[in-house]
Amino acid sequence: MLAGEASVRNRHGRDVSEELIAGARAAMDALVRARVQAVIVKEASPSCGLAKAQVGRRRQAESGAGVFGAMLLDSGWFLIPTTRSQVR
Repeated sequence: MLAGEASVRNRHGRDVSEELIAGARAAMDALVRARVQAVIVKEASPSCGLAKAQVGRRRQAESGAGVFGAMLLDSGWFLIPTTRSQVR
């Protein structure tokens, strides 16, 4: 669930939360228009992660979903998380 309790900052420290949320909403709209039923997401991605997201300059894995991942969790689609070792 997208709780709105965190912010997303770019490498220069600027808050880009609204831009990321807008992009995630646009992607969700595209999935709906395409009648997608299943989505493969990159686990630990800062935006797509479902159970953990890499954050900070050292890309530390934290519990919780990324922005797009949180939206997907609320969507009802069948979600398939992948890890780096699964993607070639």
